[in-house]
Amino acid sequence: MDQEVYEILPNYLQHILNVITEQVDNGKWLELDEAIELFHRSSFSWLYMGAIAQVVKELKIYQGKFKTFKDFCEKALDRSRSYIERLIKASKIVIELAQMGFSKLPVNEAQARPLTKYQGDELADRWNEVIHTIPSHLITAEIVEERMDEKKEYAYRSIKIPRKVWDEFEAKVLDKGVIQKRN
Repeated sequence: MDQEVYEILPNYLQHILNVITEQVDNGKWLELDEAIELFHRSSFSWLYMGAIAQVVKELKIYQGKFKTFKDFCEKALDRSRSYIERLIKASKIVIELAQMGFSKLPVNEAQARPLTKYQGDELADRWNEVIHTIPSHLITAEIVEERMDEKKEYAYRSIKIPRKVWDEFEAKVLDKGVIQKRN
């Protein structure tokens, strides 16, 4: 990497690059199982961010340098207060689910956000519905949101199929009396 580009990176990114580069250069790069575990641990960095922000907020640690929590979020964390509040709420939900014994957890703040309306048994029931009906790799924030919305049925999906296939399908369901012919 170009030294000028490297020097403008934040310190935490420089540190990550240094560790990886050192491991590769010394032939000590991770085994696949270690890489997978590190990947999974790293994918929850947003959870750490939310938990840390919660502690700073609740204990008012920011007060020595910043007038308000909003100032702290914007100036020290370079994030809006509303984003940090969403991280805090989402991290609380994930921690609660983990304490309930769930091993499958929301993998990002957007997946956890719709769950923040619920607590206790209702939270567990809602999350159970998601993880037992959707394969983990297909769970998205949109799907979690759909499952949390009590007022609507799950979003309809559409597919394109050839007209001939549709006509054959329609004939079969008409024949079986599943639907009535439309005029």
